[in-house]
Amino acid sequence: MWSRRLRWLAALSAALAGVLPLAWMISSSLRQPGLPPPTSVEWIPDPLSWSNYARIFEMIPLGVYVWNS
Repeated sequence: MWSRRLRWLAALSAALAGVLPLAWMISSSLRQPGLPPPTSVEWIPDPLSWSNYARIFEMIPLGVYVWNS
């Protein structure tokens, strides 16, 4: 019984270790450009800046990179 719970806890810990950096990266990508880094954990930035995703296609030929990969 305990070994099953321990395996479940280990799997959950491994899943969180993989998902949290991805969530942090997405959250950081939605911050407005030019703002200083937050002093505390900010999972949902205020205000959201969705234009960062459109702007990346203006800065580099990301469409070509995605197509080639």
